[in-house]
Amino acid sequence: MEIHQPGVIRHQVYVGTPTTLGRLAPLGDFEETEPFAALVEDGDAIPTGIDLLTAGYVPNIRPNRIWWNYPPGVNLGRSDYQGVEALMDSLDEVWSS
Repeated sequence: MEIHQPGVIRHQVYVGTPTTLGRLAPLGDFEETEPFAALVEDGDAIPTGIDLLTAGYVPNIRPNRIWWNYPPGVNLGRSDYQGVEALMDSLDEVWSS
């Protein structure tokens, strides 16, 4: 998991199940994340040197037509490909035939 906070980016590994996040485990416990264990401070943090967030959400095209009746979601933006799924599916069939 990558967590962006003001001044720091945290990299964390959890051991859980498909339905629960589970327990936090050290980065060095896994072959895939062991190289990163030497790069972090305090077990999971990489300081950014600034007191601002290093990631943010920028909505694409608004409003989201799928969520027109759901106020918290209507302004989150929509995909460039919303509404052309059938065309993309047809193109995939032609390309893979």
